[in-house]
Amino acid sequence: MEEKKLFKTGRWLAIIRVVFLSMFVLLFSYTGMIMMKDHWQGENVLSADTFGDYVYIDVMYASPPFASDSEGNKCIFVTTKDGDNFRDCMFVISERDFEKSGLKKLSENTIETAKDIPAVHVNAYLRESYQQLNKVAEKYYKLYIGDESLVNPFKYLGNFYLEYTEEGLFQRMDIMDYIVYVGLGILIGMCVMEIVQIIKKQKRKENKIALCKELYERDGEYAKGIREIDSPETTFYKGAKLYITPHYIVSISEGVEVFRIENIKELYGYDKSSRNVLMSLLFGLFAGYRVEHALAAVTSDNELHLFAKFWRVGKMHDEIVRKLIQKNPNILLGRKTVSVNELEQNISELKLSNVPGFYGNVDVWKGRVKETFIS
Repeated sequence: MEEKKLFKTGRWLAIIRVVFLSMFVLLFSYTGMIMMKDHWQGENVLSADTFGDYVYIDVMYASPPFASDSEGNKCIFVTTKDGDNFRDCMFVISERDFEKSGLKKLSENTIETAKDIPAVHVNAYLRESYQQLNKVAEKYYKLYIGDESLVNPFKYLGNFYLEYTEEGLFQRMDIMDYIVYVGLGILIGMCVMEIVQIIKKQKRKENKIALCKELYERDGEYAKGIREIDSPETTFYKGAKLYITPHYIVSISEGVEVFRIENIKELYGYDKSSRNVLMSLLFGLFAGYRVEHALAAVTSDNELHLFAKFWRVGKMHDEIVRKLIQKNPNILLGRKTVSVNELEQNISELKLSNVPGFYGNVDVWKGRVKETFIS
């Protein structure tokens, strides 16, 4: 086997995953920014189409009050720029805010000079107009635009009015807004954490590969195990990224780990749950939840080796362990250390799920064995 293929780092796959997750981070961030902009600044009144929308308008001209509502609020006409044209709206504002907002001064300048002066930026809610307001507005709008012959003012004014507001951002947000923002924040956080984990994992893997290359050069036993990959007696389990040579286990799932089959004292299953954020985003929340099933081997030097990792417990583990037992019948199986002779089943039909204590525990007996360079 070519060393180049054996010591592949898989960096491109990690880069692709990071790119995809970064796209989701940008998408969620952009969505949050658009929502925040709408909540903070409001939607342009010219594009708003739903009563109750929080909008903004840059008022170029304003009329004096032409009416008051039941609460004493002033009703005026305001004009904003719509491309090369102008757009008129009915506007309702309290007397105090009329002066405070700058609309009163704008109204006075509109009447006295009719010159272009700085627009007044105000926020309001889009409200549905009502008959009493329409009746008064119909009369005074003709005076505002200087066209007594106008037949249908609401062709220009529309069926709405703007209600001035000075409410702050948090006053305008409801419980659903908070839920959405928190949800987006959690998703962005999950994506960023996953990106960090991918980068860390890739860095660890590349460090392992570098160490494996060094071992291949200076460790004869390690190199011998790798060379046995080319033996005709070697079996390769593609899904597990595992070679079982005449004398060695060569695992290439993370780096290249090599150890002698005859040195295995105990063998049991190891389960580890994890969540793949990218899978959850693409295919749903539960699609990203996975439990990784691996084989854990304790060797005579009291080191722990995890190999043959699958997302499902199946026949492949059974087949791998059967092959290992044929080469080393002294292996003890499961957390209850069952010997081959104590098995109540035929070795050729061995099912690990029937071996007491083989699967179903996420504890790898930390502290009982030393850490290996690969773990």
